[in-house]
Amino acid sequence: METRYWIRNDQYFLKEEDHQILLSKKAWLNDRIMDAAQKLICKTLGEEDNYQSVLNNQKKTAIPFQPVYQDHIQLLHDGGAHWFLSFCSSGRVQICDSLKSALNRNSKKSIFSLYKNVVGENGKVNPTILPVQQQPDGFNCGVFAIAFAAEILDGQSPIEATFDVAKMRDHLIVCLQQETLQPFPKKEN
Repeated sequence: METRYWIRNDQYFLKEEDHQILLSKKAWLNDRIMDAAQKLICKTLGEEDNYQSVLNNQKKTAIPFQPVYQDHIQLLHDGGAHWFLSFCSSGRVQICDSLKSALNRNSKKSIFSLYKNVVGENGKVNPTILPVQQQPDGFNCGVFAIAFAAEILDGQSPIEATFDVAKMRDHLIVCLQQETLQPFPKKEN
């Protein structure tokens, strides 16, 4: 029996192979899963019309993303093998990255094209990389990026979050099945 996740607004289905990736504890999340999560982010924000695919940064154009004109949360791919979260709040662009401390050229291009209209008159986008929890492995960057988004959507600081890594993928599956992004399980103190 095939497991399906359905994002109602445009009948976006994840495939059985995506479900197997989610169940795996050692697999990178693919673009279909990340796009489904981005749609949940936009749905939660009430900005379904502002959805932009996580694959836009693969475009060979000068401007991979359409500029936003308000606060926004966007899952991004660095063009290599890494997912991270960008968001803009009150004209400040911030990055939650569970693996790296510097942005590559492709990431900077995506961030500039997304946020150039909300950062002020000088046109410079100087994102702040937040000191967030670092992933303990080389393959859970997408799960962490989505978890950081859920914290922000819940009105919490992603800096304060210490996720229970063993429970994160199961939680993401539930979020996708229920079509709602809820805060991820935290470690008990």
